[in-house]
Amino acid sequence: MPTETVCLLHYRNGVVLHRYTSINDPIVRGTVIREALAAIFSSVLPTDRFVALGVADFGAVYPLFLPAATYEGSLSTQWITRVKIDATAYKLRGTPGFVLPLGVATFRQMTFKEVCVDPNEDGGLIGYDERVGHGEVTFENCTLDGSNGCDWLFYTWVSGTKIIRFTKCRLLFSRIAIAGCSGGGYNQDITADRCTFIGNANGSRSYGESSSDDPNTGGVLAAAVIRGGKLAMWDCNVTLTGLTAEYDLRQNPQWGCPRQAMVTDSYSTNPLTNIILDLQRNKVTHVAGVSQQV
Repeated sequence: MPTETVCLLHYRNGVVLHRYTSINDPIVRGTVIREALAAIFSSVLPTDRFVALGVADFGAVYPLFLPAATYEGSLSTQWITRVKIDATAYKLRGTPGFVLPLGVATFRQMTFKEVCVDPNEDGGLIGYDERVGHGEVTFENCTLDGSNGCDWLFYTWVSGTKIIRFTKCRLLFSRIAIAGCSGGGYNQDITADRCTFIGNANGSRSYGESSSDDPNTGGVLAAAVIRGGKLAMWDCNVTLTGLTAEYDLRQNPQWGCPRQAMVTDSYSTNPLTNIILDLQRNKVTHVAGVSQQV
């Protein structure tokens, strides 16, 4: 019999409330964690704490809904999703692989990874779904890895008040690291403090609504797109690598990001929406491709 090890611990007031084990198989571990969180979702308190151990793969079909709590990992902790951002029979459009709760959630030393299985679709790693309401999330010393087919790394393309904090995190992406829409208006408040952003347009072959017809106005490889609210980036290092293949509008569909920007708010921005940018002491390195505007 394969040996089982701990994959998730649930603490309340410093005491282990639930202990979940699994064999050392990422898919099995993902199934165990998914079923565990679903079973206790409604009873989890905001002051509860989860400790995640090992590698867990949650697959390409269903997103994982996370209850409001604190999550802690280790150097070996990695949660993987293969869910695309677009609608399927099991979820609405704009639902990432890991769905954040309304309320308050904190993540420390967790690695989330997106591997989109469909090269013609947009991958989406973690963020909010279509529910309207107040949400606060903090990432401390976390890695968000969307270097393989992930177009929307952190996704908050929804209405409602959202407060989002990244501190000393690594964000690897193929199109947009932080996607903040106009729907949240000036109730959207995003901060990245001492973070590392690594974007490589060659990691994605999806095309996007704006980039499929005009390389001059669409298809931006960017650390953030902000179409409403406040974005602060302090002491961050941003590296952007452009396409190594020629951007060709004759392809059907067109794919890739023919432009680079640290922050962008272009394409369908609501002119009545307030946007506040606070960009301080950031270092940006552009590695231009063969067809790239910077």
